[in-house]
Amino acid sequence: MDFRIEISVKNRWSDSRGQAVIRTIKGFTGLDVIKDLRTRDVFTVCADITPAEAEKIARELTNPVTQEYFIGTNPTPPPFDFLAAVGFKPGVTDNVARTAHEAIGDIIGRKLRKDEQVFSSVEYLFQAPELTKEKLLAIAKSVLANELIESVAVYTASEVKSKGIPLNKPVVKGSESGIVREFDLEVSDDKLMEISHKGILALSLEEMKAIQNYFRNAKDRARYGLGQNPTDVELEVLAQTWSEHCKHKIFSAKVNYEDLETGKKEEIVSLFKSCIRKSTSEIS
Repeated sequence: MDFRIEISVKNRWSDSRGQAVIRTIKGFTGLDVIKDLRTRDVFTVCADITPAEAEKIARELTNPVTQEYFIGTNPTPPPFDFLAAVGFKPGVTDNVARTAHEAIGDIIGRKLRKDEQVFSSVEYLFQAPELTKEKLLAIAKSVLANELIESVAVYTASEVKSKGIPLNKPVVKGSESGIVREFDLEVSDDKLMEISHKGILALSLEEMKAIQNYFRNAKDRARYGLGQNPTDVELEVLAQTWSEHCKHKIFSAKVNYEDLETGKKEEIVSLFKSCIRKSTSEIS
């Protein structure tokens, strides 16, 4: 059975997340037409649980001092003109839902099975009568969500009243195998950078040329059933391994530093080793 659990800040309290979003939208778009914005967290629980267990889950996931919960949809929501719902696309890791999945097991006294799923989303209730649905959708896509991994839907208040809000169930339904593409790296520097940009690899020309040189000398690929050119999977693995997140290229690089007050110049070899690790070692 599917349950929608809605958790929001009580109406008598200020919604700090909503106020922060108003400021962000104004900063990005210059628009000052949002009168108020309330937000709520929504959990879609698709599991063999009873209504009483759903009630218990909602109660335990809620801070009773500042929050309230509803099973289904709040019958008396705060005034709004539009509702924007943001959730993860099918197949994208939903860490909030993953944590809730484990917590629900503790709450009901048994672990949820793998086929019992939990999905999370955030809903934004806009008081903005001057906006249109199309304009708000554009704002939501650029400010509220990352379209690479999240989906966005916008509903008018009348649509919510007449049709309700669809359950957020981003289930992977496709069964086809993926298409693996190969890339010819024997191209110009401009083409190498085009491959980096279109593949969202965030690799520099120097890094792309290093990959190009490596595959020029990769002689044993045929033995493993691989072509001479790298696949999109291989390029993605290299890009992630060399990313700032994994490799900390900025922290490891040589930095030419100039003190603008004294005019002193110096070369710092690895900010991590020279500043962070060195300071930690000296303190300890």
